[in-house]
Amino acid sequence: MSNANISSDSWMQSLNALIKDSPLTHIALPGVHHPASYSFFTGNTGKYVTQNTTFYAQLMNGIRYFDSRPTVNEDNQNQLVEYHGSHQASFGASYNTILRQFKDYFDGYNTLVDFGSSPNVIPLAGNRFAVIYHSERVTELSNDSTNDSGKSVFSTRLFYVIGSFNDENQKIKWQKPQPYNFGITPDATVTPGGLIVEVHQSQNYDDLYYTLGSIINGDPTFNLSNQEKYTTGQQPSIGQITEGELPCFLEVHKSQNNDTLWYLVLSPTNEYTRLETLSLAKKVSTPSCSVTGSFPTQVAVPRLNRSLVFYTDSEGIAVFTEASYNNGEVIFTTPVSLCVSGSAISAVLMEEKDGTLQIALSVKNHKPTYTNRSYAVVHIDAKGALIDCTKTDFGNDYPSWNAEASALFYHTKSRSLLSFESDADLLANIWYQPLIIEENRVELGHIDNHDEAKTQEFCILGLSHSQLNANTDLEDFQTLVNHFLPEKIVPFDANAPLDRTPLDQYLKQQQQLLIVLDLQPSVVEKYPVFWPKSGCLTSCWHNEKSLNANYYKKIKQYVEQRTEPKTKAQLYVLQTHLTSNSVYSQLLNWDYDYEPITNSYLASLTELLLDNNVNIIESNMLTDFLTDFAIRLNEQKFG
Repeated sequence: MSNANISSDSWMQSLNALIKDSPLTHIALPGVHHPASYSFFTGNTGKYVTQNTTFYAQLMNGIRYFDSRPTVNEDNQNQLVEYHGSHQASFGASYNTILRQFKDYFDGYNTLVDFGSSPNVIPLAGNRFAVIYHSERVTELSNDSTNDSGKSVFSTRLFYVIGSFNDENQKIKWQKPQPYNFGITPDATVTPGGLIVEVHQSQNYDDLYYTLGSIINGDPTFNLSNQEKYTTGQQPSIGQITEGELPCFLEVHKSQNNDTLWYLVLSPTNEYTRLETLSLAKKVSTPSCSVTGSFPTQVAVPRLNRSLVFYTDSEGIAVFTEASYNNGEVIFTTPVSLCVSGSAISAVLMEEKDGTLQIALSVKNHKPTYTNRSYAVVHIDAKGALIDCTKTDFGNDYPSWNAEASALFYHTKSRSLLSFESDADLLANIWYQPLIIEENRVELGHIDNHDEAKTQEFCILGLSHSQLNANTDLEDFQTLVNHFLPEKIVPFDANAPLDRTPLDQYLKQQQQLLIVLDLQPSVVEKYPVFWPKSGCLTSCWHNEKSLNANYYKKIKQYVEQRTEPKTKAQLYVLQTHLTSNSVYSQLLNWDYDYEPITNSYLASLTELLLDNNVNIIESNMLTDFLTDFAIRLNEQKFG
């Protein structure tokens, strides 16, 4: 933001004294087109990707108007999702995800880590940790307008994001996600000396790679020159199994062809530039049989030369076997079944005393409607025998609906168990949920949200140009609205039109979200709880295929030459839209009274988009620009 005194995430609150007595139709709002199309489930229509950050990130960047297109995903319980382009060909995020992010923003705290899958955790010093995961991102724009495949646009990237945990209110302060490689299903371990060993599967093949990194000034760094393919397989897991200057690491993975589990022992060279394979890949086996299963994960105790390998067997039962390392040989105990079942298992060590281990488990349940998670606290003695296993199930009221894979982090001081869960949405997201341990049981934790932390911003969600018709059932959507935002929605009131209701009137009643249905009349008539079509979203499109200065001159000429009278319900919105062919802005019913749009702003926007050294996709520069632009226009109009 060029105005150092105003923050993007609360700019309306900062301008409250200027704009509070004005109706929404007089306030300039920065907006986005297709806000939930920041990646696609189908992945075959890259040119229709319009954003590259989550809904929450757009809110934090100052966006207040969201021009969305809903449709029904008939293959997933008639779930309402955003689409862009061909119906059933380019789904974005669901409205479950969208409304949950609105709730987070209005509550003043973000439970969304990022959009992505397969999280794992790297412990750092003190209350800090890093979550690693994979996420399908737009990494480049194609200049070829005939390219519909999207293959040059999408890449499955590996990210890490650093969090700092506050044990008093259970909140996490997040840094910006950082890409570090390409691939899927990452796992990592870190030694007391700060050596990071990360393993992952190739994004296109069943090749497994390791990457070495280190902790520098408290933060993880990864050296891509110190990476190497070490075998083939899927779902790799890594754990430190011995101590020493050159420790040994046990790697366990599933075969790419069946459910047989394999292992290798790896150790760094003296220069810590690569890992040496101390043994060829071998099957995880006991004296009687080979071990088969999926989703291997480890709880390693290098001081004891032990690693507990947890996995789920062919029946979906959670199982563990203990691996011990001695004189270059790994011995596995007979597998022991546990009290939980499902898939996508994760585990974390909470306490070790005299060789007895207290471990927390998270397992994806198998349920017909929701796939919530089961949790368990497991005690295993010094000889690897199971002492007890205490299970906890959470019902459908559990905040993380449709939880898939998860990662656990244990904060010893507060006995808090932090769960990072990727959901089963069409566009997978990773959410944070605090848990606590009470009498060897896992219970839901609580994020302490004080009123002073809640935002006083106002947003508009426009649902328009959809595939919906009179037969569409929006009851589930209304249920989601009532679940996440029961007090925040502006109710329909014919006596409080947009052009005469001051902004402050909404905020004093804690009404912060206006949902506008610009749909077919037959749909609007069925759902009067939302604002009906009122003519407030008429668009004026400027979609040029190339990024050039002449295009922005056309915008300026359009604004300067516009003389037709304003209608009652106009909204004044700057929109940004990212596609594989262009980045462009859209003006919705621009108010002629906002003159002048300065040449310097048009020039700076043009320079930003034409600068080959600026990666617009990897940054939030365009939304920052539009938010700053809207702030200046409002200051000019009302100041």
